[in-house]
Amino acid sequence: MKKNYCYRTPLKKLKLWSRKLVIYAVTIFISAILIILLANAFYKPTSVRLHQWLSPQVISKDELEIITWNLGYGGLGKDSNFVFDGGKDWRPKSKVVVEKNVSGIINFLTSTTPDLFLFQEIAKPSFMNHRVNVLDSVVATLPKYQHIYISDFQTHLIPAPLSIDSGLSVFAKLGLVSSSESRLLPLEPRRLGAFRKNYQMIVNHIPTTIKDKEWIIINLHLAAFDSNADVRAKQMQEVRSFAIEQYQRGNFVVIGGDWNLRLTKTDFPHTTEEKYLFWIHDLPDEAFPPEWKIVADSNIPSVRTLHKEYVPNENYVTVIDGFITSPNVENMLVKTKDLDFANSDHNPVSAKFIVMEKSM
Repeated sequence: MKKNYCYRTPLKKLKLWSRKLVIYAVTIFISAILIILLANAFYKPTSVRLHQWLSPQVISKDELEIITWNLGYGGLGKDSNFVFDGGKDWRPKSKVVVEKNVSGIINFLTSTTPDLFLFQEIAKPSFMNHRVNVLDSVVATLPKYQHIYISDFQTHLIPAPLSIDSGLSVFAKLGLVSSSESRLLPLEPRRLGAFRKNYQMIVNHIPTTIKDKEWIIINLHLAAFDSNADVRAKQMQEVRSFAIEQYQRGNFVVIGGDWNLRLTKTDFPHTTEEKYLFWIHDLPDEAFPPEWKIVADSNIPSVRTLHKEYVPNENYVTVIDGFITSPNVENMLVKTKDLDFANSDHNPVSAKFIVMEKSM
């Protein structure tokens, strides 16, 4: 009996410790998940944050050429769909797909030299784009530009390969921008109880030759999946108030980006079911005072639906990318480059502006 007792006691102890280890492991895992969820749930960027440019400002300009483009974090080319838009996929099928998209984006960027690029959904290595660094690829492509980058969707305490870091960026010719700040806009409810996009606008100050007057160039990306565009309405109110205040100071205001609101009426052919157009809303007539100007190309679509892979004349397409300017800014040209949504679900929009009222 003693031998049997001695033999079973260590075995019982081993089983007991095994159970404890499992309990400890499960407890640690659940605790880690809770900490990650709480860290993301309670994170909120500073309402206003200043950003420094590496090259000192040395240029004053009364004319500017600007390109705005949502890059779709390198993952939303013509062969992609997206689950939040009614599709099935959370991310592209492979890293090769993303690299092909980025190659196409780079090919366009090397063909043009505006004063500024306003990018939305430009990403660092993230789960959504198979860890391809879109931002670094663009930086390497534009050596004569300096840039700032603002994360508007960033996970915290989540390790690679599951982490996400995507946001807004401004690329400007050296010595052009004197200062910039990011300003937090009203936010959507959190997804999955913890995650949400921290919508912001980047405000850039560029001197003109007119004493004490400057360009105010704003890069923004408004909400997309808010019910009845309620969050977009609140965001628009803040953008409007800030822009009008700057105009009243005599500054020259240009707001560009992805508005996620139809900037102009369009009627491009499509066969998309109405249920996939839930996010489509028009820019309200009262969004800005009547004398403010919408600058958009109504002849070429700037965005397509993502409920399925892109097929011309089947996917719904419209115009949500472009600019709004203060009354003292003249638009000389606006043109959407038709890239057939090959490498992003958006097409780039280029515009040229000049100050109008030198007496202000």
